[in-house]
Amino acid sequence: MIVLGFALFPQAFAHEGATGVVKERMELMSALGKTMKTLKTMIRDTGPIDSAVLFRSAEIIRTHSTQMPALFPAGSYDKPSEALPVIEERRQEFDALFAQMGERAARLAILAEAPAQTALAAWFRDTGRVCSDCHKIYRGAR
Repeated sequence: MIVLGFALFPQAFAHEGATGVVKERMELMSALGKTMKTLKTMIRDTGPIDSAVLFRSAEIIRTHSTQMPALFPAGSYDKPSEALPVIEERRQEFDALFAQMGERAARLAILAEAPAQTALAAWFRDTGRVCSDCHKIYRGAR
């Protein structure tokens, strides 16, 4: 329990003081992160892939990818936000990354119809790159 507490503390601390749109986007990003962690665990497991989990994950990613761009309005980048104001300068590129996530969600839903370990691993790797690219450019260091 103590180890779990330390593992969750930084995330809880990062959200401390967040309100409104900043808190909402932090919570959605946390949900996306948890979804990706679930998928990563599934990839590492040697057991059968649960199609229902893949479908639910695809829906979470799809829903969040459509909601997220609106949660980064101009002027919402001060602490405790980790988002950087460069979002405004590169809004079209920023929004396009969320559109890519929506496309990735659709691919995951298709993959869920006939799940295969190697296909899921490739999907995860490629989708992780989209997340990483966004974070490198648009999110400040923790």
